[in-house]
Amino acid sequence: MPLVQAMQAALLSRQVLHVDETPVSMLSPGKGKTHRAYLWSYCTTAYDPIAAVVFDFADSRAGKHAREFLGFDDERPELGWRGTLVCDDYSGYKALFPKGVTEAGCLAHARRKFFDLWANHKSGIAEEAIKLFARLYEIEAALKDLDPEERRRCRQQDAKPAAETLHRRLARRLAASHPDASQTIGSLTAPPKKQQRPLRAFAFWRPRSDCLTNSLSFQTPFFGGAGDSNYPPLNRSAFDSRETPATPISSQQSCRSIAHTAT
Repeated sequence: MPLVQAMQAALLSRQVLHVDETPVSMLSPGKGKTHRAYLWSYCTTAYDPIAAVVFDFADSRAGKHAREFLGFDDERPELGWRGTLVCDDYSGYKALFPKGVTEAGCLAHARRKFFDLWANHKSGIAEEAIKLFARLYEIEAALKDLDPEERRRCRQQDAKPAAETLHRRLARRLAASHPDASQTIGSLTAPPKKQQRPLRAFAFWRPRSDCLTNSLSFQTPFFGGAGDSNYPPLNRSAFDSRETPATPISSQQSCRSIAHTAT
């Protein structure tokens, strides 16, 4: 499929990509039943001049599908895309990082755990965390129209101290927290190995063209266009769980964007 291959090649020329996967039902031939398959979404960032998304259908959620799409080959280790991947903490992505892919944890996925903890238990720790997350979103919203260098400078100046405050307060609360909160906080503040945890890895360590969250990848038409119900628009309350409307990116729009950039 030349069109899909051209779009994939355009994606793999970018330094930062978003990825997410969602289950779909696939009919098993001859059995009259369905089983769970997955649709993987790969797209450029909101700051990229190319607005492109490619959907890769796979019969499972195995991490090998991401490695194959990104061009990795176990027999030829020199091959494969090396860039920054904005993703959640799904274990299927982990094998990419020792190969030279940089992990950028999605802050929306990190925030979701605290939102659930607050909604289910009215946890004071979670309430404090959600307000601090809101501060990070406010900072990022103010940067959207800046050029890359200025955005980087403002992230270092404003977002980095805010994230470090959130990390420090959560780490201090860890020992005396609700069991559910301990697990949530620990997933964000655990000492990093080769990769930083989401709270330590986002805006100020990321490339200038990177985004705060991975929401763009699950706000695409084939993913239902609903967005993440726990990713509030920045002009709403920090505790507002209404869904974020998507900005659909069709294959036709992607092709037009790629063609325009190439000319």
